[in-house]
Amino acid sequence: PYTGYLTGHNTSKTKAVAEYFRNQAGYEYISGVNIHFGKVDFDNEDAYVYVTVWNARGPQNAPGSIIERKLVLLKQIKEDIENNRPTNVVFDRETPVLNRPFQVGIELEYSNGESVAITSSANGEALNASSWIQDQSGRWDSYAIAYGANIAMDIQPFVGMNPSVQV
Repeated sequence: PYTGYLTGHNTSKTKAVAEYFRNQAGYEYISGVNIHFGKVDFDNEDAYVYVTVWNARGPQNAPGSIIERKLVLLKQIKEDIENNRPTNVVFDRETPVLNRPFQVGIELEYSNGESVAITSSANGEALNASSWIQDQSGRWDSYAIAYGANIAMDIQPFVGMNPSVQV
């Protein structure tokens, strides 16, 4: 019944996809992210997605409030796919995550027939269900609940610590 991509544009009009990061090391901020996209198609040169960071304060650590977003043109993603490299996104500021878990992913637009998908592990390869999907109504579910798929998307945040002074 559904066509399209599990981790991108599809006929069920997925609004966003995100990957959960526990932040066990207690990082203070993220400065950017590498996302490995597997597919992109577009007609409009100005077509884009938003790369977004959410806090993980929704139910069961689902994405909560948006704390950063950056517009990325699909033509940049296409060039990265053609050169077999991840898309490097640097945020305009060090985005505070304050030692807490966070989510990173993309928000999808459905305007001009664009198509984009993030590379993910095969079902069952991921050690724990860490990927989330936002349905057309705006509700977040883990992929395990929404599709019975235990996957992880190929997203790597650039994390950092604020310097501390020991006296």
